[in-house]
Amino acid sequence: YILAVYYGHLTPFFPYISMTGGKPPESCIFTLICSISSIIWLLIIYIRYVQVKQYYQKGINKIEILNRFTFCIGAVSVFGLLLVGAFQDYTFESAHMVASVILWIFGILHMWFQTLVSYKIYHTGLTRCIDRVNIFVRLIISLMALIISIN
Repeated sequence: YILAVYYGHLTPFFPYISMTGGKPPESCIFTLICSISSIIWLLIIYIRYVQVKQYYQKGINKIEILNRFTFCIGAVSVFGLLLVGAFQDYTFESAHMVASVILWIFGILHMWFQTLVSYKIYHTGLTRCIDRVNIFVRLIISLMALIISIN
């Protein structure tokens, strides 16, 4: 953002994230950050997948199928982030927009399916309060993402 404003590539008043990484040299940094974030995000998704799998070692059941499905949705959202970083807004706008839609839709779906997996596993005793807080926070995040993407 600072480089984009410094070089005069955009105005300093609330630009889209993609616009801050649209032209060199900031596009190189934007791509690097998106790539590193994708690797870390995929690692976190995989760790959560293995954690749930270890929790339920009873074999194939509904939670294991839901866990695999959730991992796949998360991997698609990570791929969307990689594409957003690879195709900058000014360079190849249509691919960038498709990647942004993939990132937003599958990211939100992953978040909600992960909430469902967590609820199915830990829905006993004291964790019901935590489940409600978790659902409330994810609802707020989803609404914020929807509002930001519409603007």
